[in-house]
Amino acid sequence: MNKRIFLVLENLNETNKELPETYTIRRYQPRDKQQWLSLMVDQGVIETDEDAVQAFEEVYMKNLQWTKEWLWCVVDSSDLAISFCSISLGNHTPSLSYRLHFVATDKNHQRKGLSQVLLSKLIKAFTNQYPKEKLYVVTQPIFENAVKMYMQLGFVPTLLQSSLVSIQQQQDYWSMLGINL
Repeated sequence: MNKRIFLVLENLNETNKELPETYTIRRYQPRDKQQWLSLMVDQGVIETDEDAVQAFEEVYMKNLQWTKEWLWCVVDSSDLAISFCSISLGNHTPSLSYRLHFVATDKNHQRKGLSQVLLSKLIKAFTNQYPKEKLYVVTQPIFENAVKMYMQLGFVPTLLQSSLVSIQQQQDYWSMLGINL
């Protein structure tokens, strides 16, 4: 069973980190799709290949213009996408519209600060373009390092009315991380 928890961006704490020299950030290109699919399953963000294909279709193919604008990746020196993040329309809570979505980095490239830099730049671009919109992220307590990174960037643990999980379950799941809401 997935133990979903929410964090809401209060104020972006931009990172002062930069990407290592051999990496760059760019927007998604259609040739990145297979890498995205593989990465989501490999990282446990999505359980099966079939679920990954379905998620990609539901989230990204319905509005290609939005996808071109808000699905970003870190690429290595060979221009292979090795880390992804996007902002999409949220569908889990009636109170917030936009969701930081599908954050994952290839295992061979983790612990280099790539996700934090990618998220910081993506969120800054989004908040500059949509300054009045709130942004949330939904994750699981098992991703403790991700939760810490989100909190460093300015996201705060939050209990939200949701179609995914009850308020009581959210409280229970946050308590697994030592946070009592």
